[in-house]
Amino acid sequence: MSEIISIRLRRLTDRNVIPTLRPRSEELLAGLEADLGWQLPPRTRELLSSVGPLELPPTLAVVHSFLGPTPGPYGSIASKTAELVARCPAARHMVVLGVGAVGREWFCAHLADDLEGEPPIYLYDATDGVLEGVFYDNYEAMLCEVLDFVDEITALAPGPLEHRMPPLTM
Repeated sequence: MSEIISIRLRRLTDRNVIPTLRPRSEELLAGLEADLGWQLPPRTRELLSSVGPLELPPTLAVVHSFLGPTPGPYGSIASKTAELVARCPAARHMVVLGVGAVGREWFCAHLADDLEGEPPIYLYDATDGVLEGVFYDNYEAMLCEVLDFVDEITALAPGPLEHRMPPLTM
């Protein structure tokens, strides 16, 4: 894990913005890959094993749920990916790694046999059923950008989280 991600996670944990991290075991990640039928990219896999699933306050981040191999409030990587493919068969090479807009936006990595390096992260609009374009360069960039923003916001506005930003409405 990069030093910047480690620093952000430590600060956010110290400020009680996020709970203590729950890294995931090799067995869970191997089971997830078997369920998906795809190998996760090495850097994405490393971050999942070190950070695990991560929930951020929905009013503070574009991506507020970084999914893991086990179910959380918005499901697991495997369950959300199966739901994506059922809704949008053209997304059969996508894996859902994050959720935003209180479940209405899904952040997906494009996995393919011929892909080299870390895949870009696309946005899927679950309300309209549309797979949008590239939103982040890769999983690490998504995690880093979101944590950086939340770190800055929570450093500038101390106090209870629910008073820092107005609730998301649509």
